[in-house]
Amino acid sequence: MHKRDNGSYCIPFTLKIADKLIENYLIDIDLGTIFPLHLFENKKMNIRLPTNAEKHILGYGGSGKIIGYSGNINIVKIGNYSFVNVPTEFVEESKNFSIIETGTFGIPLMNKFNITFDYFNLKMYIIPNKNHTTPFKNEY
Repeated sequence: MHKRDNGSYCIPFTLKIADKLIENYLIDIDLGTIFPLHLFENKKMNIRLPTNAEKHILGYGGSGKIIGYSGNINIVKIGNYSFVNVPTEFVEESKNFSIIETGTFGIPLMNKFNITFDYFNLKMYIIPNKNHTTPFKNEY
């Protein structure tokens, strides 16, 4: 686990999107999001919209509608655990006005583990639970 300069905490993930493998991609912890992953497009890091992504309204914020894309990521790896075809929400790079740099991972992904956060030592411990092999829903 890492602590960013803005005070948020993030976890290194490995992502495979199409034929691109992105290792040690730091994604922020979000205990309130309903999406397994919410990523900001980042062309420098090869985070691009998957070919199956569909445009829609992700939600509403203080500035109004949040328009983005839904798609699946081929492989998401956290620690020694991998998941395939993970539903992910994407926001175009030019639309990222957040202090969050790369994206967040949320409740549907966390729900697959018993998690202990050790903020003092910058560690996150994960143990698979009964939900670990349950498939993700495709609609959030």
